[in-house]
Amino acid sequence: ALSIALATICPDGLVLCGDREIGTPDFKFYQSKLTTIPLAPGRGKIVVGYAGSLADTMKVIYQGLRDRLENQDKGRDEISKVLQETLDAAIPQYAEECHQLLCGFCDSGTSHLLKTYNRSVSPVPVWDCVGFGDSALTRYLGAIFLEDQVHLPIYRAVPVCIYLVAQAKKYVQGCGGPTDLLVLPWHGRMIEMYGTTMFDAACDLVEKSMNVLLTAATAPEVTAAQCQRLIEHLRNVLDSQSKLFKAFLQKD
Repeated sequence: ALSIALATICPDGLVLCGDREIGTPDFKFYQSKLTTIPLAPGRGKIVVGYAGSLADTMKVIYQGLRDRLENQDKGRDEISKVLQETLDAAIPQYAEECHQLLCGFCDSGTSHLLKTYNRSVSPVPVWDCVGFGDSALTRYLGAIFLEDQVHLPIYRAVPVCIYLVAQAKKYVQGCGGPTDLLVLPWHGRMIEMYGTTMFDAACDLVEKSMNVLLTAATAPEVTAAQCQRLIEHLRNVLDSQSKLFKAFLQKD
């Protein structure tokens, strides 16, 4: 079941996305590995993304978290404690398999992101990912777009996270299928999109336009007028695709 889930903390909330591929050496299928747990009214929701070699363990962990957190008035310390105790109960002390989670929530106007590896839990300062997709490729792209100390606003973080997951699906074995996306803003309702490939196409179009421009810029025979046309084309592509993401974030 190892694939990819990726999340980042934003000044105005939190973004979590992941692929849907679940596979073994003999077969693969697709289902969501993200889940949400509503807290008490006014407390918002918890978003969780799983990557692990046993899907049954994922179900046990998710159910354990729901049993103790759903509709409860819990803050950061209590959520962290419940997460730790749930992992201790669901995962053997010396587990042979690898189980990882990303768990995000908002508390007192601040977004928090926790990463787990089997029974260990650690806070995430800005962004992180789990699964096979936690590769050199993802870390390289993450260092460019997300960095280690910069918190992008949601409207900028969504396309970046989608792009990183899309590249993992292209180039990392074990990652694939549609993408699930959860956006947890401080104010307003959580925005959800499950099983989409629409944003992958948007990323491909932008990437292709950028590649054409960069290739042309290195050609000694290219003229300034040709470069200007390519720049204008890229600007138009970016404008049209940004409207797609903006419409998603503004949907009711």
